Amino acid sequence: MTVIQITALRVFAILCAFWIDIGAAAQPVFFEVERDVHIKSSQADYVVRSRSVTAEKDRLLAAGVMGELRPTVELNMFNDVVMRGVVEQSTPTSSGYALAGVIDGLTPSSMTIVVNGDVIVGEIHTPSAVYLIRTASSGRYTILEMDPRILHFTDGDCGTTAPEVAIHPGAAIEQKFEDLGVIGERTIGSKPNDMPAAESGVYTPQTRQQVDFVALPEDTTCKGLEEQPNVVDMLVVYTHDAVTEAQGKDQLLALFDQGLAYTNLALSSSGVKVSLRITGTFQTDYIETGNKNTDLARLSGKDDGYMDDVHPMRNACIADIVYLVVGRSNVRGVASTSVPFGLIRSDALVGVWAHEIGHNFGVLHDRWTHYEFEKNSGPTSYRHAHAIYPAPEGATFDCYLTRVAYNTRCGPEATFYFLQRFSNPNNLFLGVPMGIEGSQLVTGVDGPSNAVRIMNQSSERLMNQRPRARLELLYEAIVDSPTMRRMLLEEQGMASSRMPRPSLAQ
Repeated sequence: MTVIQITALRVFAILCAFWIDIGAAAQPVFFEVERDVHIKSSQADYVVRSRSVTAEKDRLLAAGVMGELRPTVELNMFNDVVMRGVVEQSTPTSSGYALAGVIDGLTPSSMTIVVNGDVIVGEIHTPSAVYLIRTASSGRYTILEMDPRILHFTDGDCGTTAPEVAIHPGAAIEQKFEDLGVIGERTIGSKPNDMPAAESGVYTPQTRQQVDFVALPEDTTCKGLEEQPNVVDMLVVYTHDAVTEAQGKDQLLALFDQGLAYTNLALSSSGVKVSLRITGTFQTDYIETGNKNTDLARLSGKDDGYMDDVHPMRNACIADIVYLVVGRSNVRGVASTSVPFGLIRSDALVGVWAHEIGHNFGVLHDRWTHYEFEKNSGPTSYRHAHAIYPAPEGATFDCYLTRVAYNTRCGPEATFYFLQRFSNPNNLFLGVPMGIEGSQLVTGVDGPSNAVRIMNQSSERLMNQRPRARLELLYEAIVDSPTMRRMLLEEQGMASSRMPRPSLAQ
């Protein structure tokens, strides 16, 4: 039998099981077993209860196969907590599916579950609780119910928890470097670090063809994917501490798929016209410092002796954006609107990654955080996230936040919930717009907020990170004149990626 025939038979068997389930009563996914070794959690203080289970993986895989038909899965997290998950998006992974959707009858809610072979990871957000699914051992899984307050600490920190950190440059920088601001301390702005390291090879931007690349590290997985329209490609680099925190490499890789599934559903549901794709992963031997600025600077720097192999790796995997996944850091995530690099903690891949990706697309925090907390003073337009406050009458929470927003506007006593959406005044939540229309430059909290608009505008820039940089390398190798190189780039419709960086002093 050929591989295609075997795959077809497996899909047929899964679908048959799924169709049988449809004709019968709803079939649960999980079955309780004698308590296994409890999986460790860095958020142990927030664990309300847990249980050990086995799982009917085929029921989840069938939902993945039938993803376009919005199938449902019965998620019996505990004996007294049974939910129906509605799959709104399914994506094939290396050895299974990533499912993203909502919980039927609960608004707001989110569900992301990944099945990769024997590994299952999941995260479910409801108005009353957060549930995690983790693989404990072969064929056994742990379900954790978490205190919902954990969500108050899982959106991107970006350094805002440290009052001494300068978050974003003020008026002069906002006006002069509209697209170059770094969210968080600007340590990566000291030199143009977004250029790749030199390597042998020829690059054709129309096909992203790669020839004669340098040898890659052993743990590298470049998926060899063809270029697709409206897709931003990512290289994900991870540390030993990240593997340890995730309880193993296979589970960590599944968490990457899970975070990606959550973010892609947030993008499409909000109206962003591009999606994200991981084209490569590899483990670095870099030892984390625990400091976001140091680790991010060393990721983006190409000749500083730290993670310098990332740059030829980025070229080989044809990645537009690079993320470093760490096991420990003084924040859960940090990213930049000027260079396509970011850092994320392994326990924050769902939700926080969407926040940081928003920064990569050029989105700023909500206006109240930007002006009242971060004390910026220059005018901005619609690049902001949005906070719905006060919430509509009858809502469960006092305040609802789109991705990249904080609860600054709501106040410290208000209850709040992070929506799986980016701000867009054309979209409604409980009948209220999730943004404010307008294009005017405004200083202060009253002004436009439309993250989706800036994300769609900047997507072309993100998708062209590699073609531009690789052509620069090629032209630098064969053309002596900087003027001639610039002319050649302009003929290809590409401006130089070596853009000026604002200094820290500014």
